[in-house]
Amino acid sequence: MKICVIIPVHNEVSSIGQVVRSVRAVLDGLPVEYQVTVVDDGSEDGTGEEAASAGAVVLSRPYRNGNGAAVKHGIRSVDGDVIILMDGDGQHKAEDIPRLLEPMAEYEMVVGARSTDSETEFHRDVANRFYNILASYIVGYHVEDLTSGFRAIDGHVAKKVAYLFPNGFSYPSTCTIALFRGGYSVKYIPVKTRYRIGNSKIRLFRDGLSFLLILLRIGTLFRPLRIFIPVTIAVFLPGLVLATYRLAIGRPWTIPVVISFTAALMLFAMGLISEQIALIRMSRLD
Repeated sequence: MKICVIIPVHNEVSSIGQVVRSVRAVLDGLPVEYQVTVVDDGSEDGTGEEAASAGAVVLSRPYRNGNGAAVKHGIRSVDGDVIILMDGDGQHKAEDIPRLLEPMAEYEMVVGARSTDSETEFHRDVANRFYNILASYIVGYHVEDLTSGFRAIDGHVAKKVAYLFPNGFSYPSTCTIALFRGGYSVKYIPVKTRYRIGNSKIRLFRDGLSFLLILLRIGTLFRPLRIFIPVTIAVFLPGLVLATYRLAIGRPWTIPVVISFTAALMLFAMGLISEQIALIRMSRLD
């Protein structure tokens, strides 16, 4: 088995050397062939040089394109039976890698789900719970940790879904929903994460709103009716209530009732069309 570890980074000089050395130390003790690849996403602080000195293969990008873009670059550049994705800020423990690899004989993806005793910030825990609930509704399965960047993926499957990843921080969400929707097997194992080394590049309100919009977009990509049906009902019900009331008092329907019913019908039709397009898109994952 060949294991390819991909670590996307941007200005992580304070942590990347330690991360690479710890990953290599763990994999040296396993009966596998491996490669640790650091994708340097336009760093300006010597991150790439530090990673190379620690023993990683460094893929340098000329300017910053985003975490997801770096992951896509890494997946397209390596050739392994299993691809492990992890962050370069020190929050993931290399000692958990064997736990991710163990179930890979039966699953296409194993995700390290952050346990309740992980060193995480409260507001992010609240946001992640909300995202997990929304993602579970979209895919129809229980999603334990939608945004975890620590996961092992079958190499062949990773290359098939990588084109769907956005360039920003939301590639774990797209990856999770794509595999569930594609009928692949996904397993979650609890891991305890640490506080990251250095300052986070994610901004709560700006990136939180952007992530919510991306999650809704992902929903329309893979399960459109899960999005369109609630919106259709929300538009249809006010018209139904008004129509019932006016019939009860013996008056004819009004323009708002007609608009409500027409808009609901159009939304439902758009949902059906989008569902057919999603099925065609999913055929690329077969």
